[in-house]
Amino acid sequence: MDNEIAQIQPSVIQRRLDPEVASGVGAADQINPIPGQPTTGFNAHAGEVMASPRVFAIYWGRDYGSPATGMNAKAVEMDRFLTTVMPSRYFTMLGEYLVGPGSFLGSTWVDHAPGLAQTFTFDGMRAVLGSWLDAGLAPQVPGSGELNLVFLIFPPAEVTLTQNDGSGGFCGYHYSGLYHKGLGKANLFFAVVDTTGGTSAVAHELAETATDRSGNGWFSDAGDRPEIGDVCSACGSATLTLGGFPVASYWLANESRCLQQDDLTPGPPPPQVTVPDVRGQTAAEAIGALRSRGFVVHEQSVVDNLCNFIGQVTAQSPAGGTQEPEGSTVTIWVGVRPPHPCP
Repeated sequence: MDNEIAQIQPSVIQRRLDPEVASGVGAADQINPIPGQPTTGFNAHAGEVMASPRVFAIYWGRDYGSPATGMNAKAVEMDRFLTTVMPSRYFTMLGEYLVGPGSFLGSTWVDHAPGLAQTFTFDGMRAVLGSWLDAGLAPQVPGSGELNLVFLIFPPAEVTLTQNDGSGGFCGYHYSGLYHKGLGKANLFFAVVDTTGGTSAVAHELAETATDRSGNGWFSDAGDRPEIGDVCSACGSATLTLGGFPVASYWLANESRCLQQDDLTPGPPPPQVTVPDVRGQTAAEAIGALRSRGFVVHEQSVVDNLCNFIGQVTAQSPAGGTQEPEGSTVTIWVGVRPPHPCP
């Protein structure tokens, strides 16, 4: 199928966000799982994730620009958000899912006839994206083995989004398919966020696209099989903040908790402390001195064949007098008796 997108049904679960408007929702002090959402059963399935996601944005219609001016301030601000979020701790924190920081490739604007009401299903939107790519709209098109390229589509208000069965009630979703290939794994990945979603919904869909690119990555086998974003965020729910932008929380399966604000804005680095020189001290004295300065002590034994320093510290690392972060580890070597009699 060289000139069309293969119309297959990827193994995707419905990815709904609550049909509420996200604007006006403030940052929360503590994000907890949404009541009723499973927090167990998460696993990698076939491990289909994006190790280094690359995002290209497509702004569609007069909500995001005009033929005379191109992209408007709303689109430019979303570009600024994408530039901020892709290489940030928001993606670094996805490391437990084997997802790393990503990059923002840029954006473009496509016109849509004002007032022309249209409805697009998941498959319909996939076909529209395919026609845009065939027309050279984006600087990159998916190769047959593409695994990390995401197209982020922002449709105008006159476009209604539905699932393939015609049902609606969401502000964003992500989907996949085949582009210019007939068989094999999906190579076309995209997310769609309507005009009500904002940066929080964008972050939600990007996190889920990266960790479950084609319905065979990270999600729970319990309940409605939620992805990591569904557990902790929905359209209209409380958000976190990154660089002044609202972002959605997501589930950290290894720690059994939702992403929190402290994860995105860690505290200042620990102060530098002078390491005391504890050579010649007894092990107990050395351990007490180091712990009093805030260091963690790792003790190792070294045989003292001459029996001159049994029970005493013969060496240390880092050396006394150096500056090290509070809470770092200092290793000491303590003399012990040899297996033979002392001289």
